Amino acid sequence: MDDHVIEALGKTRIRIKNGKVVEVGEPKIEYCPIFDKYRGIKELTPENVKDNIEFRIKDFGMCTEDRTVRMKDFLSFGVSETLTTLIEEGEIDSVVSVCEGCGTVIITEPEIVQGTGGRVSGLISTSPLDNIIDEVGRENVLDPENSTIDQIKGTLKAIDMGYKKIAVTIVSAEDAEKLREIERKNKNIKIYISQHI
Repeated sequence: MDDHVIEALGKTRIRIKNGKVVEVGEPKIEYCPIFDKYRGIKELTPENVKDNIEFRIKDFGMCTEDRTVRMKDFLSFGVSETLTTLIEEGEIDSVVSVCEGCGTVIITEPEIVQGTGGRVSGLISTSPLDNIIDEVGRENVLDPENSTIDQIKGTLKAIDMGYKKIAVTIVSAEDAEKLREIERKNKNIKIYISQHI
């Protein structure tokens, strides 16, 4: 049974199993101008959150084997859009990010950066989904058997793969400190940190 836990829409904790929303927590905020503009959601409630996640599952297969992995820009701003542009411009050569069904991933293709990060936020835990792993490239997934989320090990894997200008998405200040230490120990490596709060 696949099991995915995310935080989305006002940091609401959501659990998805086998393509179904099975748990929805309480949103920590009541209003988000982005969701109002793009989805017409005036107030974040558990019911609205559930409806939006069910829309994402139906629309692009979020947290399912039917997941669309390659996408164009969705908002024209945001972390995934910025990272996509940086790869296209050659400012970075890889992104260590997370994707449901994969866990930590090392990505070099702009449309996969956008597709894996643009419409899914706050991935807390996930379990393997083979179709997503195959689309991202099994060799680009830190731990295809368990879909582990570990941005430090993912960064070390990216370095082992030969990447030198690496953007890393993280959630903890502790990981930022560890990444700076990795950068100090590897003089020819530049790490760009994107911290999500």
